[in-house]
Amino acid sequence: MRKKSFLLVTYGNYSHASSRIRAVNYIPLLKKEYDCSVTWIPRVSDGIRSGVYGRLRFFFLKRYYFLKLAYCLIFYKWDLVFVQRFFMNGLFLDILRKKKIKMIYDFDDAIYLPKSSQKGNYEKTITMINSADHVIVSSPSLLAFCKDQGVISNVDLITTPVDTRIIKPPDKREEKDTRERDLLTIGWIGSPWTTKYLLDVSDVFRKLSKVINIRLLALGTHGDFEIKGVRLDKIQWSVENEIHYLREMDIGIMPLSKDKWAEAKGGYKLFLYMAAGLPVLASSVGFNNQIVQHGVNGYLCNKQQDWYDYLKKLHEDATLRLRMGMAGRSEAEKKFSYKINSQKLYSVIDQLIL
Repeated sequence: MRKKSFLLVTYGNYSHASSRIRAVNYIPLLKKEYDCSVTWIPRVSDGIRSGVYGRLRFFFLKRYYFLKLAYCLIFYKWDLVFVQRFFMNGLFLDILRKKKIKMIYDFDDAIYLPKSSQKGNYEKTITMINSADHVIVSSPSLLAFCKDQGVISNVDLITTPVDTRIIKPPDKREEKDTRERDLLTIGWIGSPWTTKYLLDVSDVFRKLSKVINIRLLALGTHGDFEIKGVRLDKIQWSVENEIHYLREMDIGIMPLSKDKWAEAKGGYKLFLYMAAGLPVLASSVGFNNQIVQHGVNGYLCNKQQDWYDYLKKLHEDATLRLRMGMAGRSEAEKKFSYKINSQKLYSVIDQLIL
């Protein structure tokens, strides 16, 4: 009996969050579950893109991956093609149809919304979800979008999974320096692009720092991010740093603006905080309203004063922080882990290839 072959195509490489978390990290799980081979082709490479060498390397590797994808689609037989966020061109989609290859399309942001640098994304998204044998999304807003386009029976919501085996509460919180036992470390994990959401609550941090001892620990902000009058530790994001610095946080936050892009967010940073046993504060926007159980695993914030009041409250009550953190940890294990989400993914794949 021929061994099954899966082809994985991603928008980004390992450093790209959704490519890594929603696709690449599933490779060993898929190999174990289906005893299959998995070939992964990213759209672009990891590495430096600045400077002459960096730009040339990026230019040639991007075209190499395109040609590799074309070669693999034309000359190989695949049991399943899993596409994460990438827009296949018409030729590639025609090849899949003619060879009767099953395709899953996965996306985790409102990629159909217009952007100045990416024209035509709405039409491309519609083409992909209509061409796919099954669609997977990360939030209720994206699920509703697909259903509005007539994709009803072959679409599922599978949240962006967190690895609860690696991300977990420390066995024992490290004893703080005597001078900083009252220090509240407020944690945020994101990217240069999402730093704008952190800026939205900068006045809260300034106001709060005048009455209590706070430290803002931010992973992944853009280089010139500063909040005057607030103790800020900026850390370059990496997988290793993410795991390490989650252990230093007392609270995890996810501010968002109220717009269509933010409403479609899948809440992954909340899952990270919850898995690490942290209470969470989040803007009352989109999927956040379902992830955060107000007063149980954290608080939802509608206005600036909410952020101030709830941060101050959590600073004053370490027992409350612990109780909320453990409630969040339980939710992460039950609903948002790879163990849970992989079973949902297997169910989709089984419908297509078995």
